[in-house]
Amino acid sequence: MRCPHNAENGCDDRLRTIPGHSPANNGWSSTTDNCWEFDRGQWLGGQVSDVFTREYLRIASEVLDDVESAIRDCDDTTINAVPARGGVPASGVNSVFALVTHIDGMVGFWLGSVVSGLDIPRDRAAEFVATGTVAEALALLDQTRGRVLAWMPRALEDGIANPGATGSTRADIASATPQFVVLHVLRELAQHAGHLQICRDLVVPD
Repeated sequence: MRCPHNAENGCDDRLRTIPGHSPANNGWSSTTDNCWEFDRGQWLGGQVSDVFTREYLRIASEVLDDVESAIRDCDDTTINAVPARGGVPASGVNSVFALVTHIDGMVGFWLGSVVSGLDIPRDRAAEFVATGTVAEALALLDQTRGRVLAWMPRALEDGIANPGATGSTRADIASATPQFVVLHVLRELAQHAGHLQICRDLVVPD
């Protein structure tokens, strides 16, 4: 999987600027385009010494694997399809692509803006109506994997960089602890992975 901050996406080497979490010691290796490629085996293979962090990343990886499987079950039509009731798209139900977009936006906000202080722009409402292709969904998922890997450990080591970040419907962000943030993110990952799998089951023909 290619680093989400590669040259095509305007790489600013952000992963290399996170103190204590350079790609070289967290499963990223240099590539010819002067960016980084993620090795999932290194992520899960003991590169992280803290037991909680290592097991957290293991579970997060399993959840994101489930998301990837659901994406790959779709085509460019079904990935944007909304389950219907009586032939009418159900209100308040999201497509697989929209949920992938929301997952990435959620991780970017909580681990990028709140924890790492990166002030990542977010249009939360737009996430739920986003459309795209299977390839674009897989690219977003790769970005999400890289974000979790780079930013989750920082929460527990360095604390909250920007408790005033905006981009969530929650009213308790300013008082959130690092432990709350990382567990909230894991809860949201698992919850939306389940939503996404149900959507896949309803829109992809048997």
